[in-house]
Amino acid sequence: NTGDPANPEGRTNSIAQNAEILGQYIAGVQQKTGAEKVDLLVHSMGGMISRYYIDRVMKNDNVAQVIFLGTPMSGSACVYPVAVLGFLMPASLEIQPDYMVNIFNQQVTHRHGLPFHMVAGTRLLEQITSPCVAAPSDMVVALDSATSIPLDDVQKVPLVHGDLTTDPTVFEQAVRHLLQAPPGAFSPRP
Repeated sequence: NTGDPANPEGRTNSIAQNAEILGQYIAGVQQKTGAEKVDLLVHSMGGMISRYYIDRVMKNDNVAQVIFLGTPMSGSACVYPVAVLGFLMPASLEIQPDYMVNIFNQQVTHRHGLPFHMVAGTRLLEQITSPCVAAPSDMVVALDSATSIPLDDVQKVPLVHGDLTTDPTVFEQAVRHLLQAPPGAFSPRP
């Protein structure tokens, strides 16, 4: 539960609470499929939840790789008006740049050797067109924020934030080949 725009006054889960739920979901997928590991394909705040899960919740090595779609690794200033109005709490507090940079990124640093891949939207190239974050951006997440932690690779696509999950070219050109990696393709990382 990262928030429902139709009910902005409703409470959200915290990143930590969502990470626990993600762990239950992964366990259910493994039980149903018999998979030893799963790939995580996550959008926006789902990337922060996945990072928290890997760092703090994951008990066994059950994730093979993470593919982020427009995750604001250093937060997004677009959430300031939402938080000031008291909407989508506490998620709107946890996605703020100050929280992400000074608290989350300082504490959530262990990736257990997992490959991290980023697909970042870069539709807005001029600062005047990017309403609340630096350009280039996907209108919500600046490229600088999406790439502010160590990543194995970054693919830039000329899309806005919401289209990262629906545009078929993202899947065909940026995601499919990562999901098709055979089980032995992941070399251990520090």
